[in-house]
Amino acid sequence: MNSLTRYLNININLFYLIFGNIGNLLKICFFLQKPLRSLPCTIYILFATISDFVTLNNLPVLQLLIHLYPNYHWIKVTVDWSNYENDSKLIFYTVSTYDIFMCKMRSYLHMLSTDLSSQMLVFASI
Repeated sequence: MNSLTRYLNININLFYLIFGNIGNLLKICFFLQKPLRSLPCTIYILFATISDFVTLNNLPVLQLLIHLYPNYHWIKVTVDWSNYENDSKLIFYTVSTYDIFMCKMRSYLHMLSTDLSSQMLVFASI
């Protein structure tokens, strides 16, 4: 059952990733056409599409970075938002300030891209 779940998870996420990127690229090509380029709401929709592209590719790029740079701890772990740097210990090593900063920035950018997408669609509808 575990291998079946993993197999379905990989295939469904790969399908979602491929067709999501194709859809985002087609949307960008569509809204960059000459008659639509002059509309004000097109800028908001394009910005929302780029934000969706960043959100969609955040986790696959993270997994790629984990395999390419296995010695960087900020890629692999999630650190709490506390200010106690000396208390943040993982299994066998202490997390540095840089690792904590990069982990927080990664989480912040993911949340920012998700929120910007919905905000730009609201602005386009106004």
